[in-house]
Amino acid sequence: MKNTNFSDQLLSMEQVNPTFQERYEKEIKKMLEKTLNPIQRFMFGFSAAMGAAFAIGFAYVAVVSARELPLLIRGSFGFGALVGLIWAIIAGKIVASGKMNLRTHPNAMNGLIWGFLVILQVVFMTMGGQHPDRVLSVFMILNGLTFLMMGATFMINNSIEQSELNVKEKLLGIELRLAEIAEALPK
Repeated sequence: MKNTNFSDQLLSMEQVNPTFQERYEKEIKKMLEKTLNPIQRFMFGFSAAMGAAFAIGFAYVAVVSARELPLLIRGSFGFGALVGLIWAIIAGKIVASGKMNLRTHPNAMNGLIWGFLVILQVVFMTMGGQHPDRVLSVFMILNGLTFLMMGATFMINNSIEQSELNVKEKLLGIELRLAEIAEALPK
């Protein structure tokens, strides 16, 4: 005996109308693609420039102070340069296209910030544990935790925004499907 539930039976009977499918995909694209106004474009351009400046600054410190700083600190500056470069590329692509994909760009940017802050905190904790001045060590770790908490706030906000997008996408699908059913019903 075949074991299928009611929802599976309904899904198997559903026929997708290509017109409504195309309309759904167009609406989803419109919902997920935000066109930037000139001020937003300027802000992303400024953000890209800052990312490039951080990348150059961190790379410079990592290379110039190669003998003076411990390997962990030099590696952190190198990682900071990489993060700055990736940030500049993402923000630069957003500026160049004038559009922001609300599904992928915020996730990439928040993940980049979060990864950087976690690595930074690990470095602070490692270096703080090795530093002879305990007051400075505690200050270093608390400073890192402050930034980590700010990063966590951005991650939580991004999760809420992504959940809202998912709900809007599902509701749009239901709305278009209901319109399709209403159109198919006899008058």
